[in-house]
Amino acid sequence: MSTTPLDPNTLADPDWWLTHLEIAWQWARAEAFSAGFALQLALVLGGVFIGFALKHQFNVLIAHIFSWGTLKKFQTRAIRFLAPVAGPATSWLLLSLALFGLQQAGADSYLVRIAANLLGAWAAIRLLSAFIAEPFWARTAAAIAWTIAALNILGWLDSSIAFMDALGFSLGDENRVSLLIIIRAAVVLAIFYWVASGLSRILSTRVQRLPSLNPSARILLTKAGQIVLMASAGLMALSTMNIDLSALAIFGGAIGIGIGFGLQKIFSNLVSGVLLLLDRSVKPGDVITVDETYGKVTTLGMRFASVV
Repeated sequence: MSTTPLDPNTLADPDWWLTHLEIAWQWARAEAFSAGFALQLALVLGGVFIGFALKHQFNVLIAHIFSWGTLKKFQTRAIRFLAPVAGPATSWLLLSLALFGLQQAGADSYLVRIAANLLGAWAAIRLLSAFIAEPFWARTAAAIAWTIAALNILGWLDSSIAFMDALGFSLGDENRVSLLIIIRAAVVLAIFYWVASGLSRILSTRVQRLPSLNPSARILLTKAGQIVLMASAGLMALSTMNIDLSALAIFGGAIGIGIGFGLQKIFSNLVSGVLLLLDRSVKPGDVITVDETYGKVTTLGMRFASVV
């Protein structure tokens, strides 16, 4: 199969599509309608069906094994890690046995080999993504990793990279933004955002344990750390797009002026909140009285205060 890099002009050419449709039809007549291909297709469908049909029994076996003695305390974690990979792992095992049998018999096995590799990559990636606590990020990371692995297994990765790199536009005289760069920046942003979220939680936990700081200072340090970490993640994602960050100075100045005029009230509240945190005049637990109404400060942030 040809892996020549594609570009938008090639895809817009009708002759290119007619040529490749004719190639696909010739391959279908020679291979797809043969007895060997039918056997491989049957083995793939049968292996996948049986593998996922045995998923429940596999999970029951895992729960039974980890119910013995000292293994019982790892039962919940084992089910969390192994249950999602039961179906693809069992299917991969069955297809690997079928692949071994076809190779020993000297028969064609390319379809079974591709299916086994795809299922094996699915099981391995799904197992590794289970270490990510957030379900959304776990599913997103698994989908991206398996897509890359599938393209590599099919031999389409280099062509796909070249095609996505061809879809782009120039930004100034030296910078060029392509679909590949945007996807890469999105992946980097997701990774750094996940890392920054984890670091911000660790920072918040550590700051809350410092006895020398009052509640207002703890909140201020936590919020400032979160802002710095998130801003760093965004700048790192922009740097992967080959954008000169110094060029953002004028753009940032324009945004600052717009924010100053359009969001005066919000930033006034923000500055007031920072001043209250710095001078320690109000802190969680204080009682505030206005005329005949009074309330207790339960939460104090940089932009708001919650009073019950």
